[in-house]
Formats: sequence, structure tokens, C-alpha cells
Amino acid sequence: MCQHCTATFTLTFRRHHCRACGKVVCDPCSSNRAPLLYKKNKVERVCDPCFEVLQQDFEEKSKGLKENGQHQHQQEDRQKGKEPDNLKAQFRRGMRESKSNRIRNKRKVPERLMEVCANDISSQMSGYLLMMVRRSWRRGWFVLKDRVLYEYRAPQDVCALYSLPVLGYQVEAINKDREVTEDVDDCLAFQLTHLNQSPLVFQADSPHLAEKWIQAMKEAVVLN
Repeated sequence: MCQHCTATFTLTFRRHHCRACGKVVCDPCSSNRAPLLYKKNKVERVCDPCFEVLQQDFEEKSKGLKENGQHQHQQEDRQKGKEPDNLKAQFRRGMRESKSNRIRNKRKVPERLMEVCANDISSQMSGYLLMMVRRSWRRGWFVLKDRVLYEYRAPQDVCALYSLPVLGYQVEAINKDREVTEDVDDCLAFQLTHLNQSPLVFQADSPHLAEKWIQAMKEAVVLN
């Protein structure tokens, strides 16, 4: 999904990268073009916030050069074909998509799913897990923070697919006698159980990661 507007990408609604900050964004959120210093002022696609910052930074530096009378630097830029006026013309704001199209592509997301980003550095635990959904595995990026488990499609996402408060759940080993866990490796798997609810079965990529997840979950399901 777009890291700015949370629109979901499809085969026709493609993802792009802002060449300034590196975020994964949709076309409407990154239709601007601006010269980038680290690319020797080559004009590249940038997202809306980066465009504003780059343009403002350029204008402030240009104003400072004029006020300080730094003609020597301006002359060097002209010799390189990079006059301030030429660079200014390279800033091109993209055409904004119609409001109706943006509303159509943008997901209606509850605020609780926007509270934590997938790459939140203050989380108790994060990483890829398999979660059993309707007797088949679904791989996702999971983040455990403040006793809430979030699932994302990718580590760069800013919006979770869903959130689950885990306080009050039980963290249990997999029961091999249960039919639902026939294809589960008990060295990698664990489950969250709650009274009158179906168990949530997860599987990590390695025994070491499984142990870390189980320990983090056990700390999260109880009040200290």
C-alpha cells in the first residue's frame, strides 16, 4: 500500500518509489519532479512532502546567495550549466488526480490501524510469521506493541491490516491431536487461545524466532 495515502496497489494501480526519501508511494502521491543533489541535480520522481521540502530548501539557498553576494559560486554554477534559474525550472509539481479517483483508490482505514507503523522501532517484537486462516497459511509482517498485535503486508507499510489486543489471551504450545494443526511444525508454531474463540495459530521461520515470539507474547498477555 501507499505509505502516504494507504491506497492499495493493483496490477493497474502501480507502486513507485520517491527518489528522495525512498518511500513506496502511488502515482498521485509522487507525480512531482525535482532535481536531486545526490544525483548531481538529475530530475527524479519525488513524493509530495519531499517536493515541498526540496523546493523550499532551494528557494532559501537561492535567496541566501543573492543576499550574501556570492557571485563566484553563481558563476561556477553557470559554467556547469546549472544556473539557479535553470534549476528552478526543473521543479515541476505533478497533476493532482481528481478527488473522486483518490477516494476510490484510498482505503477507509480505522484510526487504530494507523497508530503503529510496520517498522516501529519501539515495538516489543516484529517480524514475519505464518498465520493460519481458514485452514491455510497466510504470511504477513507482525508487530507486537503495547499488548496489541498488528499484521501488515510488508515491513514498509504505515497501515495495519488488522489489530488484536492480546491481553487476556493464553499462549500455548500446539496440540498435535487437533485436526487444524496437521501441517504445523510444533518446533516453530504456537497459538493464542481465548475462551469461546477459535485458536489463532502462528508459525515462525525458525525455532529461535518461535521462542522469542512466545516469550514476547507471554509478557504481553498479562498485566505486570
